[in-house]
Amino acid sequence: MSITLVNAYCTETQVRAELQDVNATVSSDLICKAINAASREIDNTCSGDIPRSRRFWQDSAVQTRTYLCEDSAFVYIDDISTTTGLIVKTDENDDGVYETTWTINTDFALWPLNAANDATEPYAFWKIVALGGNSSKAFPTYERRAGLQVTAKFGWPTVPKQIEEACILRSISIMMRKDSPTGMLVQAEWGSMRVPMFDPDFNAMIRPFIKRRPYSVSYRSEQARNSLFHRWG
Repeated sequence: MSITLVNAYCTETQVRAELQDVNATVSSDLICKAINAASREIDNTCSGDIPRSRRFWQDSAVQTRTYLCEDSAFVYIDDISTTTGLIVKTDENDDGVYETTWTINTDFALWPLNAANDATEPYAFWKIVALGGNSSKAFPTYERRAGLQVTAKFGWPTVPKQIEEACILRSISIMMRKDSPTGMLVQAEWGSMRVPMFDPDFNAMIRPFIKRRPYSVSYRSEQARNSLFHRWG
């Protein structure tokens, strides 16, 4: 039974090219299994210590998520890949009904401001900022109920080149582990050599994409302190 790549950050062909496997002697299942594992490892690492808070593939259709608002002026959300299909609504009276629809660039702005302007490699939005100062357009800061509802295609618009290359390197490293379960690789040409547990190149490539909590913001609720959307990079 063949293994299918699921939301992978590189292809089988790319891994074979890196291995210089011109005759396709390496098992396709072995490569695909390693790519899937490497892709999910990248997701988990870039999410910080909260699983599934960042991933670099885009939803095929819009999804609806709700968020507890900690501040009336801004809210950190999960990564949004595009403004296409985006709907932002708020619950104005703490009853669980999101009756007020906000208009982009009139009632709110998406941050980072220039995320979509990089023609070669656009990145995601992860913050919504209310516009209009002290007008009625302010995020409701309820203690227990999520005051914000966002419908969008979550994820990233494209896989960054660093993430793609990191996936290739990590996939090969995972494949090599079958021949070095104790951390030592023995080959006839070179004898024994240690396989490092951590790859500095892999770490360097994914480091800029790891979500981190902004230290300047204080969160009063337990939900916010442990929520996905307060982790950002």
